[in-house]
Amino acid sequence: MPSIKLLEYDEDAQEGVVEIDISLNEPELASQIALKAFYYSQSLSEANHKISLFAFLVTNIVSENTMQAPVKTDCGYFSYHLCAKVLDIESGHVQLGNVDIILDSPIPKDISPNSYISFDVMRLDL
Repeated sequence: MPSIKLLEYDEDAQEGVVEIDISLNEPELASQIALKAFYYSQSLSEANHKISLFAFLVTNIVSENTMQAPVKTDCGYFSYHLCAKVLDIESGHVQLGNVDIILDSPIPKDISPNSYISFDVMRLDL
């Protein structure tokens, strides 16, 4: 199960920054990675049961043959180049290790479920 650590919190705005430790089941990649995400007014204890991230301003969705390690980009504080397994094309539901991610951009129709895609994301939200 992924773990969440609260790094920063603004009581007035009820928002903050969390770090999510993700376990990858890919033998060629490091088994543990950490991503930072924007967090807003929900209980962290509720989020620890099932983690779903929302990916905003997703671009450059392309098919991949293998899983790749996440790369932090310099486009923004929460921006990454990610690779994930496609679970549902219609809803934009993908999976990175043990964390689900919902994309805000459509996955191209020529990509099939259970395949890998890579994409750029400007912000991840918990």
